Amino acid sequence: MINLLKSELFRVRKRPQAWIMILIVVLFQVALYAGLIIASFVREDPSGPNRNIQLDRLWETGLIPTQILSGIMLIVFASSLMGNEFSWNTIRPLIARAPNRVSLLTAKLLTIVLYAFALAIAGVLSAVLGSVVGSALVGIDSGLTGERVVDILATIGRIGLGGLPYAALAFMLAVLTRSNVAGIAIAIALSFLEDVIFALLGLLTDIFDDVREYGLAYNVNTVVLYAGNSDYTSSDLWRSIAICLVYTVIFTVIAFRVFTKRDVTTG
Repeated sequence: MINLLKSELFRVRKRPQAWIMILIVVLFQVALYAGLIIASFVREDPSGPNRNIQLDRLWETGLIPTQILSGIMLIVFASSLMGNEFSWNTIRPLIARAPNRVSLLTAKLLTIVLYAFALAIAGVLSAVLGSVVGSALVGIDSGLTGERVVDILATIGRIGLGGLPYAALAFMLAVLTRSNVAGIAIAIALSFLEDVIFALLGLLTDIFDDVREYGLAYNVNTVVLYAGNSDYTSSDLWRSIAICLVYTVIFTVIAFRVFTKRDVTTG
């Protein structure tokens, strides 16, 4: 199992795609703060941009690129990690080399979890660095304190955790369809369309407003956006974390069930 995990991590490190997706998140974060810094210098009243540069606006404004892009990148990574094995015809050699299929799938899922937190760390830290450097350039206090550091670490945990249900969904779909394209397309579409669908259904009856609170999008958003949204309470957060974990477990169990019973000699 450990050797399989090392093998997966080695292959991830050697794939440009994994680094490019992290770089995309970082570059969008840098672009956001670069835009705010430029706006601070060119506007007659720089109070608006200066306010958004400071760390206490990190959760409302500064982390928007990471909140949006990290989930998309994680879906692409999770689906590709399994789907590419089928499209590249490497799944049979992998199974032959692994002690068993459970160990192989577990190694891949642990790799996805580690990558989820790598994306979160890269995005959040680049935002924090953008805030601190930007504050110094425009001549204001960034607001970096010990308490803020704790909030930042908690944010990394929430963003990493919030990406897991969709990653597990994409991974499961890649296993079911033997294609990374299906996993990416369906998971990304669902992440963007679920709220719209429930909003339309809510016009028919209020029942769907309650059902929405048990869906993926509502609970992922609660976990990821918690610190920047005063509408969410700590009890809402823990409830959504629990629901996200339930979805993750369900999708994972289905993937294991299908993969361990499948005849891979035909695919």
